[in-house]
Parts: sequence; C-alpha cells; structure tokens
Amino acid sequence: DETKFRNQIIILIMVSFGIRLGELLKLKVEDFRFGAISSLTVARRPDDPNDIRAIEPGVKRNGRILPIMDRDFSKVMDDYICEHRPSLDNKNKTGTSYLILSRDGN
Repeated sequence: DETKFRNQIIILIMVSFGIRLGELLKLKVEDFRFGAISSLTVARRPDDPNDIRAIEPGVKRNGRILPIMDRDFSKVMDDYICEHRPSLDNKNKTGTSYLILSRDGN
C-alpha cells in the first residue's frame, strides 16, 4: 500500500544520500530531477510560509545538489511520485508539494 511504499522511500533516501530527517521532511516533489543527469536538490527553506507544521523541520547545512547515480533508485522514485504519492496527495491539506505526506495527507 502507499504508506508502506512511502516508508520504504524514506529509508531508501536517507541511506542512499545520508540526509538528515529534517532535510528529508523538507523535500518537495520538484526537488527531484529525472533525465540524462538525475539529481536531488536539498534546499534550505527557513520560515516557509507554506509549512503549517507546529514544529517546522529544518535543514542545518547549506543547500546542495546531490547526483542520482543509480537508475533503479530513479525508477523507484519516479514510481512513488507518479503512482503512489497521488493517492496521499488527494487528501493533502497543506496545499504544498512536500514529498513525504502522512496517511491523512498532512
């Protein structure tokens, strides 16, 4: 189901790139670029007006662009974004495009 697939994606991203939990929770769908040279952008978004969470996660380092070298990773991420995330996004109450959404759309 979508929640289990989302949890797998969380672990896969953290292990593959070594990013912190706060960085993971700030990722947006548009931070992933797929193509001949695929990449993940970890951006600082302090005091994001669209972030309605009571405790806003933060990126402790400077933003950076991380290359995606594994084609299997790109395929899994594309599958999550295009196939699994939309069912969570239908309940999205934040109005934002955060990559990781809770089961109820938060």
